[in-house]
Amino acid sequence: MEPFPNCTSCTCAKEACADHFPAGTKVKWPELLGVKGKEAVQVIKKENELVTPWLIAKHDIFLHYVCCDRVFVIVDSENRDPEALVCAIPRVG
Repeated sequence: MEPFPNCTSCTCAKEACADHFPAGTKVKWPELLGVKGKEAVQVIKKENELVTPWLIAKHDIFLHYVCCDRVFVIVDSENRDPEALVCAIPRVG
């Protein structure tokens, strides 16, 4: 398993993270629910080049701390399958 990317720690949560980016920068992607994980990752990379999308399986266990430069893309899979569908709204933090 790959290590998580470096994290720029912050104290924001959800939409409040928008304050860490230039005005109009996208910080959440509700339209990606039900989309294949690999496609969601590409959309996020294109729409906000300041974050790193990270594919996560829905039952992965991880310590969640807020990072202003990370987006977890949670897929309905047991093994981070990039073909699996996104099952939670991807958002910065």
